Amino acid sequence: MRPDATYSHVGPKPPGAGKPKPKRAKGKRSGARRPAAHRSRAHHTRPKGRPGVTALRVAAAKRGAPYVHGAEGPHRFDCSGLTQYAFRHAGKKLPRTAAAQYIRTRRVPASQRRPGDLVFFVSGRGAYHVGIYAGKGRLWHSPKSGAVVRRDKIWSRSVRYGRVG
Repeated sequence: MRPDATYSHVGPKPPGAGKPKPKRAKGKRSGARRPAAHRSRAHHTRPKGRPGVTALRVAAAKRGAPYVHGAEGPHRFDCSGLTQYAFRHAGKKLPRTAAAQYIRTRRVPASQRRPGDLVFFVSGRGAYHVGIYAGKGRLWHSPKSGAVVRRDKIWSRSVRYGRVG
């Protein structure tokens, strides 16, 4: 058998066949490095625009994740753990508890609320539950033990709205 007859097709050898491959130095990559724009990964970049909208999408994507007291994600959440997780993925840092998140956010009147704002359920001066406003009187939240992350109607009038800057 001829040396060039190792190919199963009829005709001349494909270009570059039979040529030795250039040797690479050990531990180095071959070729030039790609420009930085092509090396970046989507999960390393911070979203642009309103962080609340991004946080709303993140929370909605966690639909069905179980409630676990004190859980911060990514597979289990309590109410403030869900909002903290969602806003962290939107590039914003929030404190851990609903009460601390209430203090940290800027109050927004109900008439000016918009999707992505935080919805705080309040009693006295403190907040005991939090979710992310989804529009049309609904919110995404992790409600209670035995439940899962879901979208619900806002069921109380004792709510305040906060915007994450």
